[in-house]
Amino acid sequence: MASLKIDHHACLNPIGDAAKASSYKVTFLPLNMHPIVDFFGISIAKDSFLKKLEYIFAHLIFARLLFKNRQQDLIIVREFLTIPLALSWPLYFFFKKKLLFIVNHNLQKANASKLEGLVLKALLKFGMHPLFLDTEAGLKELKVELPNNQYLVLPLPIIKTHQRSMQDNKFTIGIIGDNRKEKKIADIAEIVDGICIINGMRLLIGSTDKSLLDTWHNKGAKTINTTDAENYVQAFCLSDVIVLNYDLASYYYRISGVICDAIAANTVIVCPDFPILKDQVTRLGCVGITFSELGHIAPILLYIKENYESFKVGFLSQQKSRSMQNITALIDSYIESTAR
Repeated sequence: MASLKIDHHACLNPIGDAAKASSYKVTFLPLNMHPIVDFFGISIAKDSFLKKLEYIFAHLIFARLLFKNRQQDLIIVREFLTIPLALSWPLYFFFKKKLLFIVNHNLQKANASKLEGLVLKALLKFGMHPLFLDTEAGLKELKVELPNNQYLVLPLPIIKTHQRSMQDNKFTIGIIGDNRKEKKIADIAEIVDGICIINGMRLLIGSTDKSLLDTWHNKGAKTINTTDAENYVQAFCLSDVIVLNYDLASYYYRISGVICDAIAANTVIVCPDFPILKDQVTRLGCVGITFSELGHIAPILLYIKENYESFKVGFLSQQKSRSMQNITALIDSYIESTAR
C-alpha cells in the first residue's frame, strides 16, 4: 500500500482558488513530478539518474495537459524544475504567453549552480513567464531584467486571519516549524532561551518533532505539538514574536510559508537579512525586523517588546495585500497587460 505523500507546496493552492474567481478563464495546474512512481507504485531514489529521467518525462507529458487547456486565457503552473523544463521547452513555446510558472526553489538553485543559472536565464530569454511569490528580488540579483508584462508578483495568500491570545502578559518568543536541518531550530532555540531567561520572557517551541518538544519541555519552555492544524495556529497565536534562523544556502532566494502564517496571526517576525525574507516582512507593510548577526537578536527582541503597537498598521496592510480578492485582482490585471 502506498504511503500518503505530504504536499510541501500546499500553501500555493489558494492561488488556484483566487484564479477560479477571476473574470477571465484561468486554470491552475500542478505539474506531477512523479508520473512513473505513481503509475507503477514503485520508489526511485531521489538523486538517482532514473529520477532525473522521470523529472524530464514529467515535463514532457505535462505539455499534453497544457494543450487540452489551450483555450484558457491563462494557465498557472504550480511548480517546475528548470533543466527539465528547458529540455521540453519546444513543446511549451507556442503556449508561452498563456503560461505563468510559479518560481519556488528555482532561484535558489540558479544562484547556487552556474548551470541552473544559465539555463534559467535562457528560459527567460526565450519567453518563459515566471510568477514570483512576494518579490522578484532574486531575479534582480541574477542581473536579469524583464518587461513588466513578462512576469507577475503575487503575495503568498492568507485565507484566514487569527487573533493573538491574551492569556497573560508574559512576552512570548516562539520558534515554530518543522525540525529540518536548514531551519536550524536547535541552534536558535538555545540562543533565544538565554535571551528569555535574562529578560523575563517566555520561550515557546512549536514542532512536530516529539524528541525536540520533550527536550525543551524538560528545560521549562512551553511546547506545542503542531501536527494538528489547530495546534499549529495556536502556537502562533500564543507567540508575540517568532524567530527564524534559516540556512543561507537554502533560503537566501526563497520565501517562507511560516512567515505568512505568522502574518495571519499578527505575530511579529525576526528573521535573517536575506533579500526575499526581508521583502516578505517589509514590502507589503512592516511586520518584522531582520538580523545579519545572531548577536543582534537580543536588542531586536527588546525593541519589539517596547514598540509592539507600531507593527499594527503593517499587519493590516499585509493581510489586505494577501487577501484572495487582491490576488484575483492582480491576476486579472496581468492578463489585461499581456493582451495589449
